[in-house]
Amino acid sequence: MQQRRINDTTKPTPPTISVRCTTLISAVIAALLVITKTEGTAGNAMSKAAATRLCKLSQNYIKTTKGAIGAVKQWEKKITNLQFLHLRLQTAACAAPMAEQPALNVLVTFVGTKINSYVNKLTAMTQKAIPAAAASMYAAGHIKQTIDVFAAAKASDAATRFCLHLTGPDSGAGQLNTLIPECSEEVNFDGTQTKLEPEFDYANSDESGAVHTTQNTNAQSCQLTSTDSSKGYTAGAATDGNGISWAGGLFKVSTGSPTMTSVHQAKANNAGPTPPIVVIAAKHNAELAACEQAPEIVVDHGNFESWKADSELQQSVEAAHLAQAQITKLPAGTTKDELRKKLVGDTQAEFNSKIWDKLKEYSVEKSSADEIQTKTLKELSTKTELEEALARCQQKRRQETTKLIEEAKIRKQMPKEKQTERDETCEKKGKEDNCKEGCKWDSDGGNKKCVVDPTSKPKQEEGPKEDGKTTNTTTSNSFVINKAPLLLALLLS
Repeated sequence: MQQRRINDTTKPTPPTISVRCTTLISAVIAALLVITKTEGTAGNAMSKAAATRLCKLSQNYIKTTKGAIGAVKQWEKKITNLQFLHLRLQTAACAAPMAEQPALNVLVTFVGTKINSYVNKLTAMTQKAIPAAAASMYAAGHIKQTIDVFAAAKASDAATRFCLHLTGPDSGAGQLNTLIPECSEEVNFDGTQTKLEPEFDYANSDESGAVHTTQNTNAQSCQLTSTDSSKGYTAGAATDGNGISWAGGLFKVSTGSPTMTSVHQAKANNAGPTPPIVVIAAKHNAELAACEQAPEIVVDHGNFESWKADSELQQSVEAAHLAQAQITKLPAGTTKDELRKKLVGDTQAEFNSKIWDKLKEYSVEKSSADEIQTKTLKELSTKTELEEALARCQQKRRQETTKLIEEAKIRKQMPKEKQTERDETCEKKGKEDNCKEGCKWDSDGGNKKCVVDPTSKPKQEEGPKEDGKTTNTTTSNSFVINKAPLLLALLLS
């Protein structure tokens, strides 16, 4: 071999690489690039953190619907109870002696006002409950279906290839309800929830934790999150717009890793990218939460002291104050609170003795087979029995009123007798010629005076004259006519 000279500056020819080697290197580099992209993106499973976020929302929405139904039913129950009490008080007020009717009428007015108030509140709640329940169940349905599908989606090797990863080599289907209790909320309306569910705390909800997780192999095999066109999605579908939505837009699949949309701004004026199903549910649920719920303790005969200071009872007493003052001649300066104490009492014991114990013994009529029986009010236990008793009592009162009116008309048309004279009235007439019409001048003896004439017959007043006018006479008997309207008013009270 020829020896190279030391001062030879000629550079050696670099070794050449064959085309096949270049192709192989390019393929390896390309493969590495693909593996790097695939390793942390498409095909990853939904994480426990993501499933928990979704299930917390769906649980609240399901409970919101249950609470809406339960709260409405509570109002209906309280109203039904009040209606029964109102019916009993109405029947008692009709059957009671006149002296005891004013107190019962105050209670009838009070309970009736309470019923109207409750019905208005029920109506207001129902108007909010319907859209809230609809929006909540719509959103919960989207979320629940997504969780169920991801939990069930597995490849041939279920221990290493799945779409929902909770812990260990498992897709989560068998551990879902245990590890995430919020996911176990069932859609049923058994009536156990009677109060409105508090609103979901969107602004402070926990959105920490990775949305996706790698599986136990390098090959991410969840086709629900894979954007490879050969694995379920058409080419480019995951890159269009905001990607492919699950759970109503809360969980999204794109060419990058699966993502979740924040709900922190769900109630803000500008909700930003918050999914519409969440924004709508948040709006209606907030309106529902503002509704007044049925009270724990309502008006009943056994809890008088809990409602004796109720403003609506005070209003009922106020409405009766003027009329009652005229009828019973209340002392001047009697306050409404004093009248309330006089009418219905100030303690449970007083209420029982003044009202409840008495009204239970009032007599009413009840049909039985082919006869009408007299029963006490305490013997009537159903709405139908009370309605019948009230109808019969009111009919009887109308008949009595009609009879009274007819008697008053007849009495007004009848000629009236003058009052029989007495010695005292005769003496006031004076002497001699003035002593007449039932009296005579006693001229015998030393004490001459005008005395009663025993032979005189009472003179009847003139009836209607030919011109249709009656003689206007004013005697003490006119009290019967003039006071008849007042008596009628008392009977009708």
